[in-house]
Amino acid sequence: METLIAIVLFTMGLVLIFAEILLPGAIMGILGFGMVVGSIYLGFRVGQGLGVTLLVLGAATVPVFAVLWYHVLSKKFAVRRTLEDASSAERGLSELIGKQGVSTTNLRPSGMAEIDGKRIDVVTDGEMIDKGTRVEVVEVEGNRVVVRSVRT
Repeated sequence: METLIAIVLFTMGLVLIFAEILLPGAIMGILGFGMVVGSIYLGFRVGQGLGVTLLVLGAATVPVFAVLWYHVLSKKFAVRRTLEDASSAERGLSELIGKQGVSTTNLRPSGMAEIDGKRIDVVTDGEMIDKGTRVEVVEVEGNRVVVRSVRT
């Protein structure tokens, strides 16, 4: 009878942990974990290798649940979308190459410039540029926008 209770407890615990992945809230996950641990303890008390079997099955389900958890979270919290937004923002910065603007702060060598009506963090390639000087974007590397003063 204890063997059946241990198996049912283990199964219900895994179901609750799986439900926690789909419907986060911590209570089901904690209860499920407690049930799994309790079933393993009960399995060792019963003997006949049940405790070891449940322990191995529990350890084998951890990677499966981890992969499921990752996939659910990546869709739920838009991890991929955030990365896509970052790369599209980078592409937007690369469109600034060759455009001109005005430094809104002293660039010594970093500061702010207004280019295409937007305030952008910029750096120079080493020169110091005074506020109000016309600048041109010469390079974009990731989110680093490099400018030079425009010689008139």
